[in-house]
Amino acid sequence: MSKRSWDLSLSTGVGVIDIQNRRIVDYLNLLDSAQEEGAAEQVSLVLAGLNEFVERHFPYEERLMDRSGYPLTLWHAAAHERFKVMVKEYQVRHEAGENIIQSLYVDLEVWLAEHIQQEDLYYAPYVKVTLNEVWFSRLFRR
Repeated sequence: MSKRSWDLSLSTGVGVIDIQNRRIVDYLNLLDSAQEEGAAEQVSLVLAGLNEFVERHFPYEERLMDRSGYPLTLWHAAAHERFKVMVKEYQVRHEAGENIIQSLYVDLEVWLAEHIQQEDLYYAPYVKVTLNEVWFSRLFRR
């Protein structure tokens, strides 16, 4: 494992989504520290953060996709649901005393590579147009 940093390869170009997705990189770095220090408390913090992430970020992202008319919103939401289940399973394993650091780290890396760097890029153009339309309508509304 190694420290990660956010870079443009992880960017969707949708600022609010990128800000939220950066948290995954933060969690990877916390897991890296937990591995080095053997700190189960940090793993608990990561899991708590991931639970908050899936409860806040996923619905927000899905609303943006839905409003933008993105045709694969349901397919994307199904990927989110699988991630939620994975996080819950890790929570159970961690609470049972299992060392989940390495496998959770790998699964988050896969999420970055397969979901954020690929699947999120599919909806980004739809959402950008919608966000621009909202911004312009607010700008010229008086």
